[in-house]
Amino acid sequence: MANFLILEDDYELASSWRKVFESRGHTVDLSFGSSEAIALLQSRTYDFYIVDLHIPSFKEHRDSGQKLLIELKTVITRKGIGDCVIGTSGVKVSASFDAAKLLFHSYGVKEFIAKPFTPDTLADLAESMLPLPNDAAPSTLMPDS
Repeated sequence: MANFLILEDDYELASSWRKVFESRGHTVDLSFGSSEAIALLQSRTYDFYIVDLHIPSFKEHRDSGQKLLIELKTVITRKGIGDCVIGTSGVKVSASFDAAKLLFHSYGVKEFIAKPFTPDTLADLAESMLPLPNDAAPSTLMPDS
């Protein structure tokens, strides 16, 4: 199973996500601020990242949010690990939502999902993005000769 880092400032929401991911056999570290998330990125290896793109530190100090995404992209490249990143946000679907998607995709965010959504919806999306283990790769059937 996979190791997840979740950055979300809403403790109850993050805890509900963790519960679902752990029930599916994954391990999860939670972070509630960008400084803590950067420290975790530098000290541990993760298969997957879920980042709330509009946590208060992102809104008040826009550079801290960009710094986290730049650091995440740097760590992914340096460690040669998968680049599975989902951005979450409470922004309403609108022109600003589309602009936010474009900005965050430029920082390596692969998927963008607007709140509200169920923890299972998030887990399903994340699991669909995970690479198949080597022994679970689909086999190629050769026709009988």
